Amino acid sequence: MNDPLVESPALREVANPYAPPLAEPEGKPAHSRRLPWIPLFVGAQGMALLLDVGAMAGWPLAAQVDHLLADVARVAAALFGLDWLRRQWERLPARLRAVKHRAVTPNEAAWRNLIPFYQLYWMFAVNAALCNGINALLLKKGRPRMAPTWLSVICPITVLVEGQMWKVLQGVVLVIANFAFGVMWIMYMLGVERALAHAKEKRSSLLA
Repeated sequence: MNDPLVESPALREVANPYAPPLAEPEGKPAHSRRLPWIPLFVGAQGMALLLDVGAMAGWPLAAQVDHLLADVARVAAALFGLDWLRRQWERLPARLRAVKHRAVTPNEAAWRNLIPFYQLYWMFAVNAALCNGINALLLKKGRPRMAPTWLSVICPITVLVEGQMWKVLQGVVLVIANFAFGVMWIMYMLGVERALAHAKEKRSSLLA
């Protein structure tokens, strides 16, 4: 039986013991024009939750205005998240930037999430491919897989649920659910950055 963990071309290459040694990863370094996208994402998500609470608590602004501003904050968080995805994809070597055997540029990895209906497939595929690519780098260096593969599946599910749960959830329960979903995305983003940093770390620094 085939190992599901080596479905991607990246991981199949690593699984081949006769494959020639790979050159040092050529993806962009972490500090390449790096902006604090995770803090920006956290700030936008936090603002959205704060405005939701304000709408429930009857703050001076009308509830409709609070909800509108909360939606704007969520859109900002989504855009920060997409640019974060693009930059993580840039950090992968070009040979690993592929989804279902097809090369995908960093810009494609991000903007395809904006295509209606297609995004329902793409957000799962691209995040899984990102984690597979990171794990391929780790395995090639003789290190264990540590990319948050399970979160690459759970986090897109939260997007699907979040789009519908306002129809059935109200008040505090809705705010708690949004908070939990935001925490999952933050855990995923931090896990990806940590795994990528470990994959690109020089072997000599680990032995020091």
